[in-house]
Amino acid sequence: MERDPYLGRVLKAAYRLESVLGEGGFGAVYRAQQLAVGRPVAVKVIRPERTRDPAVRERLTARFRREALATSRLSHPNTVRLFDFGEDDDGTLFLVLELLEGRDLERELMFERTLSPARTAHIARQICGSLGEAHDRGMVHRDLKPSNVFLCAFNDAADFVKVMDFGIAKLALDQDVSKLTETGTTFGTPMYMAPEQACGLEPTPATDLYSLGCVIYELLAGRTVFTAPTPLALSMAHLNDPPPALALDGMPESLAERWRTLVGQLLAKQPLDRPVSARAVAVELRDLEALSRAAEGPSGAEAYEALSSRGWGALSTHDQPVLGAPPAADSTQQTRRWPRRAGWVAGALGVAALAGAAIFWSGHRSPPETEAPAVRATEVDPTAASQTMRQWLDGLAPPAPEAVAGIEQIPSAAPPQPPAPAGVGTPAASEPAAPALDEAAL
Repeated sequence: MERDPYLGRVLKAAYRLESVLGEGGFGAVYRAQQLAVGRPVAVKVIRPERTRDPAVRERLTARFRREALATSRLSHPNTVRLFDFGEDDDGTLFLVLELLEGRDLERELMFERTLSPARTAHIARQICGSLGEAHDRGMVHRDLKPSNVFLCAFNDAADFVKVMDFGIAKLALDQDVSKLTETGTTFGTPMYMAPEQACGLEPTPATDLYSLGCVIYELLAGRTVFTAPTPLALSMAHLNDPPPALALDGMPESLAERWRTLVGQLLAKQPLDRPVSARAVAVELRDLEALSRAAEGPSGAEAYEALSSRGWGALSTHDQPVLGAPPAADSTQQTRRWPRRAGWVAGALGVAALAGAAIFWSGHRSPPETEAPAVRATEVDPTAASQTMRQWLDGLAPPAPEAVAGIEQIPSAAPPQPPAPAGVGTPAASEPAAPALDEAAL
């Protein structure tokens, strides 16, 4: 096999690339050394020879800069840290991030299939910490999924979470977002995409909470909330179908019901029916972790009853309830309810946006994952489709036939076989270990 020409190269006289951690369509992620301090880091690059098209390069450059900007605004310990961003003399763009050791949640599920409720709550609570800071700073992740959640060891503590890939994060008051993609494109991964996101509406913090609900459901059930052969069919299920019942065998029924209640709130079709914030969800998960750990211990139900009898987990005792309506939104915000009669029409009209999602889906899936066929729009006017969709959702007009014309299916290639997991390097002694970053965003 041909040797990677970037191996051994030094970027900006500061970072020596040592080994490949992952590759994507336009670049790769490398394990590298920061020469000035001898620190191992992860370097994410876009190779100029793979982006000859000036328009493509402009969009990728804009996205890279957005990822650097977004990540640099965050300092929560459960969010991957950004150290540097730059451009080498030949036009190679690069991000320098902390290097973690472990594996992402998607690969963990390949070997464990399901996680215990206590472990699920422990992981999900940390995800809420990362999202809570992002939401407080006016950011929405938009692509939360297992492959963007990394599990590493830190100070002898297992399952220390790092949330990754804020490259398509929605920044508050961002005036340049329209320049990053064509009109009508939506971002995200269909298996974890909120109903409003599938319709092309503006994402809000509630959008991330729906994706979190999808992740929690998968950790507990060993399967995604919905399965379907195409992105459009998945979006239709998220729009219209109730989630399958979550079976939680072997735990006290009162505890199982609390889990179902939380997951049901997170997976509510209407954004205003979801929990009020990631921080409120973290409070509930704190209690569920303690209660689940007691129920899973040697004393089982007896320990659980003793703990629950002391008032653990009563929603009324929290400083902020999990379920509740946020302050009244401005009429221009997209958190409003859409008419339930939108149904399949909203999903069909959102397919213009899903044309872009199909591309991002294929790019955001990790190599071990099974791909669904992509969707291509052959003669769709995205602007007309978007305007007609919003009119229909507001109950003003029926859908125009031309807005949903020209959809065809494209079979995808056979998925590759899952590789065996491996550590991605030894971190500096003073830092948490760091990830083979998801190359999907490249």
